[in-house]
Amino acid sequence: MLGSLLRQLFSARRAPAPVASPSAPSLENAYARMNQGKAAEAAAIFEAVLAAHPPTSALLNDLGLCYVQLKRYFDAERIFREALRIDAACTPARANLGNLYLQMDDPARAEEEYRRALEDSPEDATQWNHLALSLRNAGRADESVDCSRRALQLAPQDESLRSNLLFTLLFSRRASARDLFEEAKSWAALRADSLTDGAAPPENLPDPERPLRLGYVSADLREHAVASFIEPLLARHDKDRFIVTCYANHAVEDAQSARLRGLAKGWRNVAALSDEEFARQVRDDRIDLLVDLSGHTNGNRLAAFARKPAPLQFTYLGFPGSTGIRAIDYRITDAVFDPPDSDASDYVERLLRLPDSLWCFRPLGDFSDPSRSPALTRGFVTFGSFNGFHKLGPELLEEWAQLMIRVPQSRLLMVTVPEGVCRARVIELFEDSGIACERLSLRGRVPRSEFRALQQQCDIALDGYPCGGGATTCEVLWMGLPVITRRGATPVSRAGASLLTTIGLQELIARNKEDFIDIAARLAADPERIDSLRQRMRARMRASPLMQEETFTRSLENLYRRAWRGWCENRRSAPQYR
Repeated sequence: MLGSLLRQLFSARRAPAPVASPSAPSLENAYARMNQGKAAEAAAIFEAVLAAHPPTSALLNDLGLCYVQLKRYFDAERIFREALRIDAACTPARANLGNLYLQMDDPARAEEEYRRALEDSPEDATQWNHLALSLRNAGRADESVDCSRRALQLAPQDESLRSNLLFTLLFSRRASARDLFEEAKSWAALRADSLTDGAAPPENLPDPERPLRLGYVSADLREHAVASFIEPLLARHDKDRFIVTCYANHAVEDAQSARLRGLAKGWRNVAALSDEEFARQVRDDRIDLLVDLSGHTNGNRLAAFARKPAPLQFTYLGFPGSTGIRAIDYRITDAVFDPPDSDASDYVERLLRLPDSLWCFRPLGDFSDPSRSPALTRGFVTFGSFNGFHKLGPELLEEWAQLMIRVPQSRLLMVTVPEGVCRARVIELFEDSGIACERLSLRGRVPRSEFRALQQQCDIALDGYPCGGGATTCEVLWMGLPVITRRGATPVSRAGASLLTTIGLQELIARNKEDFIDIAARLAADPERIDSLRQRMRARMRASPLMQEETFTRSLENLYRRAWRGWCENRRSAPQYR
């Protein structure tokens, strides 16, 4: 999510500033090459112009953008700072410096630059949005929400700001399911409702038993968490009953993309298409069932779904809440994520519950065999946190400190903690609670192989709250670690409960903060039990619905077919959008 969002931030290009005539043709070439993605050629032109003419903050800023595209981050930082030395009020350079720090996983320094930009431009909605992003990445979701709302006050018609707010609300303890729903409806009022009202009904053949054309839409059909859940579906779909097309909304494809492409009947890269063009393509492909796998995460094509290009449309997996779009008919879920007694009015979509679980997991990549539990030989338990730092707010860390007080000599290993101020704040919070820094091991983002090796060093994993892990939790379980999760009042806070219920470990699901600490402390006191869970975890997962790919896919196909039969029965009625 963060990488694609940052690419969007950096892609915002202003019009070239007027320059002295001798260099104007060269600069036109430079800007043309930037727009073509030829950053190295553009950088060479900017460097030549700057060598021959006095530097300006505008030209330095553009050179810095080239360096960012080339991943020459330290050069980019130096150039942006030089631009600000020449003109301290150069807002683009200030904002791009903040964006650079976000890309370098240093949200605290990004926050500092955005706040400086706001000193010069306090009514700039873009800078308020940037500040919200930095605070979110620093694990300060509530402050991030406040900044997003300020941005929306200044630019109430900007639907991208509302999407960012929607995503951030997932990590805020102050947000209810109703809050998410209301924001989703507000987004739809800005971006989707008028498109839905003007949509012509698709004219697909209403035969209830014919083979169905099924489309999956995602910006993450690549090396991404979604792949672990979509690959088993593509591999197991009944090719005689479902003709599957994948719509990849990402310009760059990788080896995982190639694997997924080989499992689908059709594959279209739609990253360069407008929403209208994409919707037309879906109609031309005569897709019967169109499935959104992104929701309000970055790279979504919800505005295309709003045009109702397929008779039936679903949202699944990518976003734990309503899209707000009346043209999306169903949300695919399960009875733990969305219990039957939960408030269905928090969704525009109708809920389709899978019989066992909404998850079907296939481990991808290299996984070593689980080791013995380290606590057996160390004499102390090591808790581990492997979710993104944006999911770990200060209230949660305080609860983990209370757990460590309950379990003397225990350690905590946290991965994805940014260096610098963020890391110092974590240490300070634990020390204020009486936990010495020597009991903490804080790591930043690491390569996947090291990430999995670090999991082997832990005994028990602690889930995030209110937003826990999905694919991360599955991978941690696959490495043998029992995961303690907490079930809350919002769907996103029940993801871990859904996963653990699926594999039969309901005893690791807490009802509240006190229950979470009790469950973790009791398990920590029993190293033999920890090791037993570790050694048997993969067998447990394989035997559970979580990894029964054939059964899962047939259940999902049955939901699709049941929905399709209902559409066929009502085909003579005018489309009804609630």
